[in-house]
Amino acid sequence: MTTIQSNRCYYLDLAKVLTTFLVIIGHLYSTDSTVRLYLYGFHMPLFFIVSGVFHKYIGKINWGHYSRTILWPLLIFIFLSILVNVFLWGMDLSSQLHYFFIDIPKGKINSIHWFLFALFWCKVFMDCFCKSKNKIIPIVLWGCLLFIPVFILRAHLPFALSQGLMAFPFYAIGYYGRGALLKRKESINWSIPLICCLILTVLTTKYVHGRVSMMGVNFGNLEETLFHDSVKSFSVAISSLLSLANILLFYLNGLVGSAMILSFSLLPIPKLRFISSLSKSLITVVGTQSIYINIVSHTWGLDNSFCLSIGLALCILLLCYLTHCILQHLYRLAYPK
Repeated sequence: MTTIQSNRCYYLDLAKVLTTFLVIIGHLYSTDSTVRLYLYGFHMPLFFIVSGVFHKYIGKINWGHYSRTILWPLLIFIFLSILVNVFLWGMDLSSQLHYFFIDIPKGKINSIHWFLFALFWCKVFMDCFCKSKNKIIPIVLWGCLLFIPVFILRAHLPFALSQGLMAFPFYAIGYYGRGALLKRKESINWSIPLICCLILTVLTTKYVHGRVSMMGVNFGNLEETLFHDSVKSFSVAISSLLSLANILLFYLNGLVGSAMILSFSLLPIPKLRFISSLSKSLITVVGTQSIYINIVSHTWGLDNSFCLSIGLALCILLLCYLTHCILQHLYRLAYPK
């Protein structure tokens, strides 16, 4: 295992930073752009896989630690978002308060903050899974909570619990596969898996058609991609089978895309200490990126050239890191003296 510090795994740090960079690039494009549709097929699962690798079960649900490390920073990000939206963009304060404190508790979330709620629920559910002697019970509970609201009731659970349940399989894969993931070593031989995963990601994304959204709990639109308007004439049974195929394809694409990024991170690339430092600030980066993306969208607009988008994404990444350096003092306020 390659490390920069004694407790850091460099290639996983690099993989997280690369994925964060892809997330920011994706947000610099409109929802129907080819770039965004492609990236949305796989760019979030790796976060949950790597988070699962470093999950620590202490024999109970660690509510206090998860609240301090996720919910408290999340509250700070929400406060900053309200301030910026009201005072910089002139949005109505009451509508902002209604969204963050009424809509989100009802499950209506359309901002990047869903990721932190989902990460919180993944950690809680992983502890429940580890604590349960009969593993079938939490699996059945996971399936019922996710699929009954989404497929039958067409509703989402409060505080992005649906998104957390959608992400949990990736988190569990990271947790139970951490032995293999932590033992990977850098080598030029990873170029072959990288190319294979890149090709497979392109193919699977074609059939997912990029219409996936972990924020919207949307597993894809295989039926529309294959059959177009004729899908409307299909029976309920066939439509249900295609919907299940969407789910399988979504998780396949997420795993292949994650393997692609991990393979690239395992190539013998020069190591930078800054990458490990940046990796430790990614909760802040994810939580504050929308503030800077809104500035870009109002200044340059979306769907710029790919080169310009890369440059803007790098600037946003650095600005978010600087924001972390400022906010980390506030994070410590939630820790016991």
